[in-house]
Amino acid sequence: QIHELFDLARTAPSTFNTQPWKAHVLTGPAKARLSEALVEAHFGGTHPLYAAIPSPAPQACSDRQDDFGRRYYSVLGIDRTDAAARSRQTARNYVFFDAPVGIVFTIDRALTEHSWLDYGLFLQNLMLAAQARGLATCPQVSFVRYQSVIAAQLSLPAHDRVVCGMSLGYPEHDAPLKTSGSDEAHPA
Repeated sequence: QIHELFDLARTAPSTFNTQPWKAHVLTGPAKARLSEALVEAHFGGTHPLYAAIPSPAPQACSDRQDDFGRRYYSVLGIDRTDAAARSRQTARNYVFFDAPVGIVFTIDRALTEHSWLDYGLFLQNLMLAAQARGLATCPQVSFVRYQSVIAAQLSLPAHDRVVCGMSLGYPEHDAPLKTSGSDEAHPA
């Protein structure tokens, strides 16, 4: 089923058909080893600071981000001022939210923003193909801050850059974020 998903996703358009995406699919012990290293780095504070959006962000983006944060942490019963609880929730990213499949996506550092646009189309295809088969995905940009940890664990070439991680599995329809009426993904 995973091969089928990627076969469909790869039909995404790309600049001059360059298909700049690389996907590292992890399950079982390989996924567990990467997750252990990421959680250790997360709680050990060994990661560089990374902002998914600039600070300050355009006001409209900032407003939507704040609104999402309020709703997300409220559903999970986490006070937004509780940094330790928020950190524990963020760490759930690095175990791929307990999904059976974890994916790390990389791109060659030399490629430009056009290839990043192509990558987005590929990721969207993958997510839609998964959803059409009753699977759930969660793209996770938080993996980017652990480029060096991921590179070491996956033996990535020096020219590869992490784009994001993704959890893949069957949805938990009774999960708090689903039963809240929110169709938002976990934040990354």
